[in-house]
This record gives sequence, C-alpha cells and structure tokens, in this order.
Amino acid sequence: MKLLILLISCAIACQGFSQKSYLLVGTYNSQKSEGIYVYEFNNDEGTAKEVSHVISSNPSYIVVSPDKKYVFCVNEISNKN
Repeated sequence: MKLLILLISCAIACQGFSQKSYLLVGTYNSQKSEGIYVYEFNNDEGTAKEVSHVISSNPSYIVVSPDKKYVFCVNEISNKN
C-alpha cells in the first residue's frame, strides 16, 4: 500500500510533464492479486486503469532499468525448509 501511495504521489508531482504516467505496483500474492501490475495514470483526471500485469511471487521491490527496457524485482519467498 505504501508503494502505491508513493507511486501515485510521484505521478501527481510530474503533472506538468504529461497527461499520462505509468505506475508499476508490486503486490503480495493473495486471492485478489498475483504480482506486478502496470497502471496508466492520468494526471489531469487523477484516475488510474490497469494496462497489464505479470504473475510473480510477492514482488516487494521494483526498479526500472536506466534504458527503460527492463523491470527488475525482488521476490519475498519464505523457505520453511
């Protein structure tokens, strides 16, 4: 949730640059979420809509490569063994 708030805040701060921004949101897996989601955020309207998502196990940290071609994430996986 903190990550989502941070991403939305960053998108709002960039209002003067463009009408739309893209948000990457990592979620812990549950019945309602299953990985990394991409949202298109409209700065003028303050709305977001899901564009796509990738199934991943508990992505907790996400970073975009400097050339913006790749997204890397750290997965939090508990190993009970």
